[in-house]
Amino acid sequence: MAGILAVPSVAIDSQLFHDHRPVAFAVISVSALAMALAGYGISRLVFSRYGVKWSYIGMVTAVIVAVVVGVPQVSAYVFPDQMRRYDRELGGAGRCLGDTPYASRDAFPSTSQVTYDDSRGDRMVVTPLDPAVPAITLSHAKRGGVHHLTPADDQTRKVLMSHGC
Repeated sequence: MAGILAVPSVAIDSQLFHDHRPVAFAVISVSALAMALAGYGISRLVFSRYGVKWSYIGMVTAVIVAVVVGVPQVSAYVFPDQMRRYDRELGGAGRCLGDTPYASRDAFPSTSQVTYDDSRGDRMVVTPLDPAVPAITLSHAKRGGVHHLTPADDQTRKVLMSHGC
């Protein structure tokens, strides 16, 4: 039962609805049906063997609540937005761009500006506020994307290589 409520959260965070709508509906339908049948089968086995007791109902309720509360956080971690991916892969503390003008998180408002290329939809441009430092353009910058951020041009590739990325 809890899985039925968890599947839409994963589908939304993974951008499955936006990128592959028919596949998303099929995955959600099949997953919900499989989880409902599994829940019915397990509960029928347990209740027919041991009877219906308040302790069993309490345990099942606790499991359902734990799954419903936990799945959105797990889904957001597995399918992060562009800024979280940039922070994890390149610009965060301890990463290759962490101590540069391209650093992310706390340093972003004071060191650089991030924009998104609307013509491509998957490009992220990090422009340092220091005009002497070139901007970098990264591909695969989609919300919920699973591909690593990669350089979109030669200038970005050179900047990343010079910082050991």
